[in-house]
Formats: sequence, structure tokens, C-alpha cells
Amino acid sequence: LELASTGFNWNFAPCVAVVDDPRWGRTYESFSSDTAITTRLSSAAVKGIQSSFGTGKARVLACAKHFVGDGGTAGGVDRGNTTMELAELRARFLPPYEAAIAAGVGSIMLSYNQWNGTPCHASRNLINDLLKHELGFKGFVVSDWDAIDDLAPENRYVDAISRSINAGLDMIMASRKYKACHAGLLELLSSGGIPLSRINDAVTRILTAKAWLGLLDAAQPELPLTTQIDPVKNRNIARRAIRESVVLLKNESILPLKSKVKRIHVCGEFADDLGLQCGGWSISWQGSRGRITEGTTILEGLRNQAAPDMTVSYSPGAEVPDGTDLIIAVAGEYPYAEFHGDLKELELPQDQQEFLTALTNSPVPVLFILLAGRPLVIKPYLDKFAATVVAWLPGTEGDGVAEALFSRELPTGNLPMSWPDDKKPTS
Repeated sequence: LELASTGFNWNFAPCVAVVDDPRWGRTYESFSSDTAITTRLSSAAVKGIQSSFGTGKARVLACAKHFVGDGGTAGGVDRGNTTMELAELRARFLPPYEAAIAAGVGSIMLSYNQWNGTPCHASRNLINDLLKHELGFKGFVVSDWDAIDDLAPENRYVDAISRSINAGLDMIMASRKYKACHAGLLELLSSGGIPLSRINDAVTRILTAKAWLGLLDAAQPELPLTTQIDPVKNRNIARRAIRESVVLLKNESILPLKSKVKRIHVCGEFADDLGLQCGGWSISWQGSRGRITEGTTILEGLRNQAAPDMTVSYSPGAEVPDGTDLIIAVAGEYPYAEFHGDLKELELPQDQQEFLTALTNSPVPVLFILLAGRPLVIKPYLDKFAATVVAWLPGTEGDGVAEALFSRELPTGNLPMSWPDDKKPTS
């Protein structure tokens, strides 16, 4: 509803990737490494995004992505090669798409990766035969951002257009080369390189989606969607989602935080930085530090939740004032998106490791809050600290993390994928 009220009618979500190797820089875009969990959430997400809000017509089109096998590349390398037989691909990666199609998803985005050496954007077997014919997908297929550029041999862009469109691609997402793309399509149509029937099929699929959204109606009265938005209610929902997603990894009688704890010291730059808390794909592609939008940091949330007789102090480093009853250390991954987040080792940045190491011999109990888009090797700190929770990337609602710590009940979140004990390769 918020998206529709701003004038957008197409949402590039949900990402229904199933993650094989969390070193992949897009792990946090996935629901889980479990196919069954991802499949259930795929269906729910599509239905939610394409809700009609009581107007009788959907206001936003969903887009399941990235077809297919993006989470299965060797070594977790973004845009890499997924090597497996078709039977394994079907069992591991197709069920979330089948669920999305059954839920009525209007569009599906292709993946940058290759399957057994063939780019997904040029695979007729995957797009035309499997997705459209076998799975019966009636919506339209869109490329990822400038993805067909990777198909151009020796700068023959027209060949890339031909390979992708003839494989079943319906819409090309082109930025810098959009004029060349248009000219190339006209050239291929004129020469017979792309049959008119293929263009007609693509146009029919795209116009059908537009008609379903009401974009082709003679009259399109502006619905007062903004009047239906309750910002306070929506932030409460976001805060609840954060609170219920916090996962307890270790607890030696620290949580829930007790009233006898009077002097809490919070440390670490991640505790009071909204940008770090949000991660990548927040306002900008790679995210950034600082107060990038409105919201509450974890430090602000802790101060909001603390009892009147509690003192909550803060330092960005590992300095701890005398008389502290409990240290809350917040550390994590710096914002990243896509291949910029690929890792060779599942470990925190070096400066974050040094910050946590400085606290490992503290006589004061330490509660460690990890902010990360994936499981990381943190065993040295698990062994030393009294309690550890992972709050993932909580976005703008730091209050949600604080509520999970001060609640009468222990954090209730579950891990969406297995947690590594050491840095041994996962594949």
C-alpha cells in the first residue's frame, strides 16, 4: 500500500533464491537455505504484494527472482556458475517459483548466473521450455539490470538481443544502451532474426499485466491511497517483525534483561548508526553510514526501553566505564549489495573482530548483538561472552531489537539457515 501510494506499480520482489553458500553477497535477499521454507514464503509474499487493498484490482505487480539457481553458484560467487543436473535444479530451486506462479505472480526476473555454463538470460531450455511451457507461467519475463550486456560477443550487442529474446525473454532492462537496444530490435525484426510471433507473445504478456493492474482502463481515477496509510501502525508492524526475528544463540542467565541490572554500557559503532543497521539496498545501492532516513538506532531503542532507574551509557569503541553491570556490544558487517558482498571467509571485518576481541577478557558480562546479512563464524566470541543474539539487518526499527532484550520472554526467532562453527568451506 505504501509503495502504491507513491506511484510505483511494480515491485522487484520477492527474491526466492535458495542459498547453498552464505559467502554469497546476496544471501540476505533470500528467505532461507531451506527450499520448503522459501517456497511457503514465496507464495505469501506474492499474495501480499499483489493485494487489491479492497479496490477490486491489484495495485502493485510482484516479480519473483532470480530465475534460476542464483543461490547455488560455486563458492557463493555472485553471477557465477551453478553446476547441477536438471533433476537437482528442479528439486532445489524450482519449488519457490512453482508456488509464486500458483499465487499468480505477474512477472519473473532472470538471473545473472549461468547454469552449467549457459547464461540464464540465453537459455531457451530454462525460459521458454521450463518456465513458460512446463510450469505454465503466463506473466512476462524481465531481464536483470543490463544483464544481456554479458551475452554480447565482441561487442555484438544485437547478437545478445537475439539470443535473449529468442530464448523467451519478454522485456529487456537496459540503461546506458537503451537506444542501441531499440535499434537492435528493429534490425532483428527487419532481418527475420527475431520472428514477429515472438514479439507478439512478449507484448501480449506485458499488456496483459498492465490490463490486470488497470493501467489500460479508459479512466484511472486516483485513489486516495495515502489516506489509507497509518504510519504509526506500519512502524509498529515493522518493529514487531524485528522483535520476533531476533535469534538467541547463547544465554547464560543474561536475558531477559533483569531489573537488577542498573548500569548498562553499550559499545560499538553499529549500536548508534542507522545506515549500518539498515545494510545494503537502503536508499542507495551499497547503503551507507549515518542517519540515512528516519528511525531509531539500537542505542536509542535500548534507552527507550530501559527502566527509569537504569543508566545506559555509550562509546563507539571498547572502552567501558567503571561500575558497569552489563556490556552490550554491537558489531556487524558493513553495508554491501550483490557481488560487493561476496566473501572468501565467513568472518566479520577485521576492525570488528579487534573490537570484540578487546572485550573477551572483560570481568563484566557481555551481551553480543550481531548485525549481519548471513551467518558468520563467531565461535571465539560465543565461547567468551555471556549471551549472544543475532538481529540480522533490523532496518529503521532499533526499538524492535531492544524490545526483544527487555521482553519477559526470550527472543523467539529461528535461524533460516545453518550456522557455521568454523571457517571451513561450505561447498
